[in-house]
Amino acid sequence: MFITTSSPLHKSIIPSPMLRCSLAAIFALSVLAAILLFLLQQTKNTLQDVSNSMANDALWHIDEMATNTHATLDHLSEYSDRSCSEVKEQLENQLITGIYLHSIHLFKNNTIYCSSVYRAIGFPVAGKEYYSNGEMLLLTSKKLNNNIPLLVHRRDIEQTGILSLIDGRYLRLALSVQEEKGFIALQVGETWMTETDQTADGPLPKLTFVSKIKSQQFPLQSSPVFMMKFYGNNCGKIMAYY
Repeated sequence: MFITTSSPLHKSIIPSPMLRCSLAAIFALSVLAAILLFLLQQTKNTLQDVSNSMANDALWHIDEMATNTHATLDHLSEYSDRSCSEVKEQLENQLITGIYLHSIHLFKNNTIYCSSVYRAIGFPVAGKEYYSNGEMLLLTSKKLNNNIPLLVHRRDIEQTGILSLIDGRYLRLALSVQEEKGFIALQVGETWMTETDQTADGPLPKLTFVSKIKSQQFPLQSSPVFMMKFYGNNCGKIMAYY
């Protein structure tokens, strides 16, 4: 028995033109979707690499600032139990020769008794439990009258101690990035700040990319955060290129 082109059996085996077009369209869409997912993942990986690189650069500069204040603390440790009249000149010299410094304070029983800033004498010092690892505290500009954030580096020596404060204007420079792309945040404990003085106590905003680059020396980290708009724009550019 032979199957002819006019037989019903032949017609049931060969797909209709509409079905063939549908299958071809489904296949084409599947390929397009796979290509799109691949491009999106490549874009995400590229932006993640770029953002992490910028965050690493920022953290390197901030680590350098903290290393300088650490050296200041080392130098002044031997003077921590002396009277203000004995150590005042040392504070002033360190402030003049030090890099990135805003001010230096000596405290006893959590009260400042000697300072490079006269009006700070008598001010209370936050307890050690408020400092990240008992060592660092970020004071955002919202909490200060002069609108300049400060990174406080603390050294406790029995009942006395030293505070060496990094000027926030240097922190802003280290965190500078093209604003339309997103921002880099410096985070100390639960407090964070950016170049444009976005500040908060608590977790970073949940945007496209948030990763944490931790310092190997100090209890701080930088986090690159890229906006969804920038991510979408770059995906569009790559798709247009292909």
